[in-house]
Amino acid sequence: MEVDPHHILFRPGHDKTGSCREHPDEARSQGPGERYLVGRLGPKHDANSVKDAAADTVDADNAAGGDGSDPELPDLLTMQNAGHMWASSMGLSCMVQPGADILTVTISWGQYAKSEVLDDAGNPHRQWSREPVQRVIHVRLEQGASQRIPLTMPDPRQPGVYLAVEIRDHTNGRRVVEIGLVNVQTEPAANKDTAWLFQPKLTVTAAVETERAVFCPIDDPLEDSATNGDDAEDRHLRPLYRNQLRHAVGRNVAAHASVHDGDRCAYRLETTWLPTYEVPATIAPPAGDGTLLAGLELSMEALAHTPEADLADKLGPLAEGYEKWLDHQAAQIPDLPLPLRETAEAAIFTARQCARGSRQASTWCRRRTPKATSRHSRRSGSRTRRWRCSASTRRSVPCGKHAVTASRRR
Repeated sequence: MEVDPHHILFRPGHDKTGSCREHPDEARSQGPGERYLVGRLGPKHDANSVKDAAADTVDADNAAGGDGSDPELPDLLTMQNAGHMWASSMGLSCMVQPGADILTVTISWGQYAKSEVLDDAGNPHRQWSREPVQRVIHVRLEQGASQRIPLTMPDPRQPGVYLAVEIRDHTNGRRVVEIGLVNVQTEPAANKDTAWLFQPKLTVTAAVETERAVFCPIDDPLEDSATNGDDAEDRHLRPLYRNQLRHAVGRNVAAHASVHDGDRCAYRLETTWLPTYEVPATIAPPAGDGTLLAGLELSMEALAHTPEADLADKLGPLAEGYEKWLDHQAAQIPDLPLPLRETAEAAIFTARQCARGSRQASTWCRRRTPKATSRHSRRSGSRTRRWRCSASTRRSVPCGKHAVTASRRR
């Protein structure tokens, strides 16, 4: 079956938040707002227009009718004409290394407007068309703590779209930078979608060397100034996930960081409306020759047919390999920052107790002989036969010579 790609809502590598068409001459007879689930910024909130729209809401069943031939179709029942609130800004915050004084911010979004088009019969009518917009701004971090850079108007105090930048000094010469895209356009009385920003995106890099890693991780566990907090579970997880770093925090949107292999700082930050993350597969270590688990039997079928006296040799390498692995982990503790050492040492101590228990179990299996096993089974069976359940007392009583005598006395 052939599928029209223009009817696909989501397409990999393309528009994942609304309509899949990305061409500047994309035409629509209906308003584009109802086709976007996420990924749009509304104009400046007008309380009076929201009250009026809430009182005059459109019937969703009637508004959704029509075949698209009507040049002036009614708006569908969306958030804005239902009197709901919406977001008018999005952005991210990050921490910049010393020496990075200029950042390049690439801003992009799509805007819709109505234009005259001709149908197949040559009759003119108005349809929605999309136009992509892109701006490249160089932000100087030394120019001030607060900046408002206009993008669609000459004066940032006028209605339009602007880039808001907030800068704060941090420790060790670093700066905390907050970058936001703000839509303060005036909401029109008709064709309200013309004041909306669709699929806005921010991309932040260093100004001159775009591949330079200038964005520091937020709360890096390997820094001496990092704090472990008061929660015991958080203190235990910080050494385990010390290499899983966060470089930016999104506002009304998610943030994605690009990091070179082996680096702890990111070289590019991007906003995304639908974040994705690929969880790496957990692969068990091999048990072949030359590994820590050499000689370990992993087949359950083979273990089921293994004599009891040979189980220690089959399972013993598990405890031995675990202890060797713990020795390797303990050797890395001196390289950790001081706040993480105490937690790591406690974790290694607990793990060594588990490894010692596994080794003792293997030793117990090796000491058991067939003769001892048979004698133990006879003792267990004899002890079981000496107990029975009394129907009169509903409790277990010994079944010996004294019990029989007591029964005769009753």
